[in-house]
Amino acid sequence: MITIYEKSNLAEKILQKQLFNANKEYKKSNFVVSVQIEKDIVLFNNLTKKMVILTHEESNYLKKPQIWPSESIRALIENWFLVPIDYDEKKVCDQIVNINKLYNNNDFLNNFVILTTTDCNARCFYCYEHGSKRINMTKPTANDIAKFIIKKSKRHPITIKWFGGEPLYNSEVIDIICDNLRSAGIKFSSHMTTNAYLLSEKTAIRAKKRWNMKRVQITLDGTEFVYNKTKSFIYGTDINAFKIVTDNIESLLENDFYVTIRINLIDENVSDVYKLIDYIDKRYANKTNINVYIANLYDLDRKNTKDKILKMNQLSFELNKYLLDKNLKKYSIESWSTLNRGCMAQNDKSVVISPTGILGKCEHFFESENVFGSIYNDDVNAKIINYWNYFERIDSCNQCAVYPNCYGEGNCPSISHNCDIVEKKIKLYDIEMCIRSKYYDYKKTVRE
Repeated sequence: MITIYEKSNLAEKILQKQLFNANKEYKKSNFVVSVQIEKDIVLFNNLTKKMVILTHEESNYLKKPQIWPSESIRALIENWFLVPIDYDEKKVCDQIVNINKLYNNNDFLNNFVILTTTDCNARCFYCYEHGSKRINMTKPTANDIAKFIIKKSKRHPITIKWFGGEPLYNSEVIDIICDNLRSAGIKFSSHMTTNAYLLSEKTAIRAKKRWNMKRVQITLDGTEFVYNKTKSFIYGTDINAFKIVTDNIESLLENDFYVTIRINLIDENVSDVYKLIDYIDKRYANKTNINVYIANLYDLDRKNTKDKILKMNQLSFELNKYLLDKNLKKYSIESWSTLNRGCMAQNDKSVVISPTGILGKCEHFFESENVFGSIYNDDVNAKIINYWNYFERIDSCNQCAVYPNCYGEGNCPSISHNCDIVEKKIKLYDIEMCIRSKYYDYKKTVRE
């Protein structure tokens, strides 16, 4: 057994080495994903976060397990790739995840999502902020937010995500917050979700130097005609927004930003998305600092039927495979390296700050019933926080390798609460691609 990846975590510390028992019957752990690559069998344990290449004997044992393994298979048992058939893996996983949550529940925050404005220069038909008031953060509020961050971070390094609306529509407050943090000696990095219309090369250089920004996520909804119609920017039809944004993306890539392109998928734009992928592949050929992924639009009104969700998941799965064939989608095992379940809303160290200083857990849901506090006092509505932290194990969790990182049956309105067969396939495919990526990285290192 050759270890090619391991990430120290609480599971490893709690479990330590599993003792070999010749009287036990063993099976492959439910949390282990097995992939054959070339002539090798590679295993990844999604609970312990260890990845190994098996010896010939170990590979044969997995293909034809015996009542009890020989001592030469002991390494697979010691490292929890094999477990007794009567072992309650889900119960142990739940205990470890809960302990991990308590273990990391220090009294400081290190992740801040900041809405500089709820205004935007685009008018996308699908925007979740339709009907919301368009509010810009003021300079005094920006100063107050910086003070809040300094206080709550307790001088630990922090990460900031700039969000909106369109965050660059009110970029002056970003300067204020970053300047205050720098003056206070707070170590910080930032990234941004933006439509990139205003992200010119001049602004990008300012972002890198002043905002410590190295990563950007940008949404493209289709090729030129579809994109311009969907975004419906306020500057009029004479302006080719698609050209401006795609030129800005090229500038970002040239200036060593890591650019993630999100492509929103709906029934009506499937064929155009394939054309968009081909365009991206040709336009940004040989760029290694770009990653593209497909995302189904949020079903905020819960109007999608189970069949519709299944269909959209299948379409996004096929499109993501197409992206992989074009080498536009990147996979990294680091994305599976933590024991945290769910999204940032379920992270106790993360908070969302509105343009007026109101605190929430998710940037997409900022109605009054979803906020829990304010930067101006220490009063907290624990009921709201617990609402977002809700997690329930369901029958479909049985024997699922994704379980240690699964969203589960949570309260988020933006995800389907029925883990269908395609959704599970997408997640397992993601793990497999991450395993393959790490395997080839290892092989390349060995050859060198």
